[in-house]
Amino acid sequence: MRELLERYNFDLVKALAAYNAGPQRVERYQECRHFAKTRAYVARIVHEYNRKKTAQENEAKKRRVAPKAPGVPSRAPKSSATTVPAPSPR
Repeated sequence: MRELLERYNFDLVKALAAYNAGPQRVERYQECRHFAKTRAYVARIVHEYNRKKTAQENEAKKRRVAPKAPGVPSRAPKSSATTVPAPSPR
């Protein structure tokens, strides 16, 4: 697949079409729109990739902004002891 991507200047659609139908057909027709099975294959792979990528991004967002459990304070509680500033030397 890497060789096909390089061959077609990282054009994923052409590389997938060449993987499915063969590079000779892609070069002969410049695309594989003449082949319904190849079009369906490319569409299915691109759709599946996009679906998985979106799911990964959504999962990453959930991990970054994880909701806090109920009853858990957002900060550590303040100490009940008060602090007194030290007197300034004169």
